[in-house]
Amino acid sequence: MRKKELGNLPALKAGNRDKIFLKMHDFEFLVKPERKIIHGDKILILNFYTRYKLLENDFSPVYRIFHTPNAFVTQNIIDGSWTEQSMEFMFQINAFSRNAAIRTAYEEKMIRGFFRCGRSEIRWFQVINERQKEIRENKQKKRRRRMNAKTDQIFRRAKPPTAAFLNWAEEEAMYRSRYVFYDYEKKKYLKCFCSHCKTEFEMEQKKLRHNREGICSICKSPVTFKAKGKTGRFLDTGYAVKIERGNGNIILRHFILTKRYDASDVKENNFEWNERYRSVVSKGDVKDYIYRYSGSDERMGWYQRPLDPHFYYYCYHLNSTINEYETRNRLPGCLYLKNLKQVLKGTEIQYSAIEYFGRYNMHECFPVRRYILKYLAFPQLEYFVKAKLYHLVENIIATSSGTFGSESKDMRKTLGISKEKILIMQQYNWGLRELDILRGLEEGKVKLNEKEIYNFQFLYDSRVSNLIQYNEYAPLKKIVNYLLKQLANDYGVPVYTLGSNLEVLSGEQIRRFWHYSKDWGDYMEWSKELKHEIRSKYVLFPKNLKLAHDRVMEEHRLYQKKRKHAEVQRERRRVNRILKEERSLLEDKIKKEDYFLKVPDDWKEIKRESDLLGHCVRDYIPKIARGECQIYFIRKAKAPDEPFYTMEWGAGKIKQCRGNGNCDYGEKVASFVDYVEQELEKLKEKHPERVA
Repeated sequence: MRKKELGNLPALKAGNRDKIFLKMHDFEFLVKPERKIIHGDKILILNFYTRYKLLENDFSPVYRIFHTPNAFVTQNIIDGSWTEQSMEFMFQINAFSRNAAIRTAYEEKMIRGFFRCGRSEIRWFQVINERQKEIRENKQKKRRRRMNAKTDQIFRRAKPPTAAFLNWAEEEAMYRSRYVFYDYEKKKYLKCFCSHCKTEFEMEQKKLRHNREGICSICKSPVTFKAKGKTGRFLDTGYAVKIERGNGNIILRHFILTKRYDASDVKENNFEWNERYRSVVSKGDVKDYIYRYSGSDERMGWYQRPLDPHFYYYCYHLNSTINEYETRNRLPGCLYLKNLKQVLKGTEIQYSAIEYFGRYNMHECFPVRRYILKYLAFPQLEYFVKAKLYHLVENIIATSSGTFGSESKDMRKTLGISKEKILIMQQYNWGLRELDILRGLEEGKVKLNEKEIYNFQFLYDSRVSNLIQYNEYAPLKKIVNYLLKQLANDYGVPVYTLGSNLEVLSGEQIRRFWHYSKDWGDYMEWSKELKHEIRSKYVLFPKNLKLAHDRVMEEHRLYQKKRKHAEVQRERRRVNRILKEERSLLEDKIKKEDYFLKVPDDWKEIKRESDLLGHCVRDYIPKIARGECQIYFIRKAKAPDEPFYTMEWGAGKIKQCRGNGNCDYGEKVASFVDYVEQELEKLKEKHPERVA
């Protein structure tokens, strides 16, 4: 159907009988059908007239639905727009909401005849709703078939997993799923069975403990021991990802692996696999697919299902929903490495070094999809992998935003540290946390050797990181050694230094060291503020930090109190000076009928006003001192000394006016407030330097 031709068809006018019909019945719409033949096609036109227009003698339709047996379209005559929404959706016309009617039986018969539905028990709106629903479903199925054809073309070369892949998945991807089952008896040697090598053998009882990890004495594989009497049926789950080429794209296939065990029949364990998720990488973009059943086209197959970027903004997700989202977002699994280099050759992720990272995580899951996305956004990931900074790469993949501003191939510029510190990172396989430490040491120009840097990161915390800023007063090494000595003196632990083996420190001792670092930092800041000779060794490193900290804290408290008192006095003098200038400008100049405007005598009167009226104008004294606002009193002419209303002026207008108990003002006072605002504006314009 061509919309231009349909829109040019003359509209069918309603008549007086239609108007009378709507007067007699409570319907929102009247529907009048007509039949046309255009280019040999039979078309049914449903004209919709609104109640209020017909009652105002406007007999033109507001909507027209053009219907053929296999298509329909709706025209909004008022604005000329077109839509393919169904009649039931647009007008709510169904068995439960009858807001439209057809006047004559002949017109209703015309509709049933057009759709070849002669049964009288089916009403006209049911016929249309059913046919439109059928048309929309057929369109959706056609659209789905086109989408399915495109998806099938993408995955045309994706074959079922081979025996070699499944063997790798069971042996390598589920490397941790290996057990030795034994019958517990009071014997020196117990009968055992290894689920990996399928061998029966005997082991000493003292070497066997339920759920303890060990080594199979036959195949030398790492296993977990399981006592049959304490074990029933259980299930292990693993994940594997295979990368393939298909239709010019890179396809990530995610496999969920399961192994079932039963202690009553240990020789049988069922290995199963399931593939539910795939991602396609093409031209820097990643599209995600899920294997599921679709009722719209009644087929099991792959359907594109984009990830919701706002998923975590909503609450109350089911655990299964969160797990599915996380899986599709990350595609975690052990990466199948066979022929991977050949598969990636010539693609946009050829140099992603994912095969090196996969080899490092040979028996471990890692987020393959997130790795590729991060590489596409940050190609320097390749250099980190090849430099064997695997932990750093793991941290980068896990973070949503990068911490690297440089896109240089020079790792010194990208990481922001020297070559020597890069070598230290490589040696210990450090991540983002340690990189931040090394950057801090680099920026603070701190000189530490390799062992001292290692120990410093072992002690590191946000409170410890603040010690770097004091390197200009004393070497960081000396500061840390001093704090470790204080820890030893107070808690009776051995005296350690930054060059010692600090891995022997307990978690509680490290937490205490953090507290000492915070106390010493506070002590230093207070000492600087009190103008102590900060470079003196007696100030930097007091014999007893706790006593020195408490003494300087009390001294600082008194200093702050004295400074605050002096600041308040300056503030009050400033307010009194401003109020004096305001009185010279406004005194006895703003009066009307029963009220007049008064300028406070001093800050004490403002405070008194706050006490008597029970509002918070006392808190505005600092704002007056800063010139941010001005405070005036509204007084009654008959009681000039009695508090009545308090008014705030600022930014060229009255901001608020409050009375007893912080109440608002009434109509009588409102007229005076408006008058005050006008007069203040005039007076302030003459003296702009005094405007608040």
